[in-house]
Amino acid sequence: MLVNTKHHEGTLMFTRMAIVLITILCSTQISFSQTRPMYRILVVRGTQDTLGPIVVRLFPSITPLHVRNFDSITRAKRFDNTAFHRVIPGFVIQGGDPNSISGPEDSWGFGDPSQPTVKAEFSSIPHYRGRLGMARSNDVNSATSQFYICHDSARFLDRNYTVFGETMSGLNVIDSVALSPRNSADRPLIKVSMFVTYVGEDTARPSVPMPTLPVMNASSIPTSSYTTFRWTAAPDCFRSSIELSTDSAFATRTLSDTVDVLTANLKPSEGFTTYYWRVRGDNGGGFGQWSPRFTFTTGIAAPNLIEPANNSVNVNVDVKLRWTPLNGATARYHLQVATGSGFLATQRIVDEEIPSAEYQVVGMAPGKKHYWRLSSIVGSDTSIYSKPFVFTTGSSTGIDDDVVMLDDAALRLSPMPTTDVLTVTFTPKVTAEARIVITDVRGTQILALTQAVNKETETSVGINCSSLVPGLYLIRLIAGELVESRQFIKL
Repeated sequence: MLVNTKHHEGTLMFTRMAIVLITILCSTQISFSQTRPMYRILVVRGTQDTLGPIVVRLFPSITPLHVRNFDSITRAKRFDNTAFHRVIPGFVIQGGDPNSISGPEDSWGFGDPSQPTVKAEFSSIPHYRGRLGMARSNDVNSATSQFYICHDSARFLDRNYTVFGETMSGLNVIDSVALSPRNSADRPLIKVSMFVTYVGEDTARPSVPMPTLPVMNASSIPTSSYTTFRWTAAPDCFRSSIELSTDSAFATRTLSDTVDVLTANLKPSEGFTTYYWRVRGDNGGGFGQWSPRFTFTTGIAAPNLIEPANNSVNVNVDVKLRWTPLNGATARYHLQVATGSGFLATQRIVDEEIPSAEYQVVGMAPGKKHYWRLSSIVGSDTSIYSKPFVFTTGSSTGIDDDVVMLDDAALRLSPMPTTDVLTVTFTPKVTAEARIVITDVRGTQILALTQAVNKETETSVGINCSSLVPGLYLIRLIAGELVESRQFIKL
């Protein structure tokens, strides 16, 4: 492991210097915007054998704390004459411990306990040959001055150690250090020292990526599920930023995300609407220019429910339901109102098409919970149902048909929304078998399973949802006389 294995008392006073380092940091001329600082690590074996320079550049936009730490130590000349005290061919060369300037060799690698530490900044940047990373102890936030350079790829370190830079030239010098004759502690038999100097800024801007999917002017992009956006690789970039908006200038109503890969899953919310999207890359010095702007239009969307507001109480038994009309199209709406969240046929009190964006329901039962939802219909296309709203009529507690007389058997789902595993928990009133069925919002069965249950104990069942397409689903529990339904969202 790339660790400082213990604190070594009585070591050199390398950094009882927090105030000095802060002063140096405040006065430094280094820029951490759109540039990558560069440093020359001059490597000397013994007293006179100069192996040559290693020139590196760092990633301030991704690991700003580590870059500032490295720059401060460099400008204070505290790396100079420290040793590469650990060299392992095919793995790393590691150095930067203040103990190795003039302390006893058995203290090299143990560090100075007075050194300020740096919090971890893990990222997706891989440990390729020539990459710089920070050594640490078992505490992920314990990095100080010791760093390593990969002699070869070490991908098993990814996301466990902070990669904060890469080698621009001098791989042959890294080879010479890594292949130095060494003892059983992997310490070179002849001291290999470093002298580190700031040499300027790499001002190369990140390459501009190019959107690929959805293609330019794509149509009927769904609003009921997530769409995968893709773009071409920018080989010099480590992450990308994507923006999605109904505003061509991206000034308002913009959805954005930063990702480590060349895809992002986003869900446009408005139907029959023109959207714009663009991406840009970050090469470690900052984000570059935006890509050309791509456009697409969405297809049919579920309406947005307005009133009664979700979870309203004491609603009149004669109530007008209202929703937002579908944008830019002549639409009809399929309205369902039910006394249970499963919208079973026996629970529905309204189930019909509506030509306008409101509907008057008359004579509902007082003191009960009511659920309502809508889908949009344009031509032969029908959207999924909206997320249901619930309201309670009258002034009583509000009884849900799903759980009448079965309160202790209520169905509980977690986490909500779910990603991989949905945990279903309930306490049945009978000792028998429970049947659990998952359907999509159109009623198509996706999964069914049977579970032995005991009325004396709570039952929990884990359901693997990783293969489900993101969206809204219905889960139904049947145990004896209990029939209960709930909706859940798969992300």
